[in-house]
Amino acid sequence: MTGKDLFGRDSSPPHPGEILREDVMPCYLLDHQELARHLRIDVFVVDDLMTEQRDIDLDLAMRL
Repeated sequence: MTGKDLFGRDSSPPHPGEILREDVMPCYLLDHQELARHLRIDVFVVDDLMTEQRDIDLDLAMRL
């Protein structure tokens, strides 16, 4: 569900991949492969998440 705030801006929450890509990974100096290795998941899962093509399921949420 997307909506607009009082000023006409998009008020939908950011995708979890955006938060990881923009805020978390740079702070820890991680790339996609290192994150995948740390979480013990395939790198394509991380790539899909970072490009906002995948949502976070329960298993991924627990790993994060």
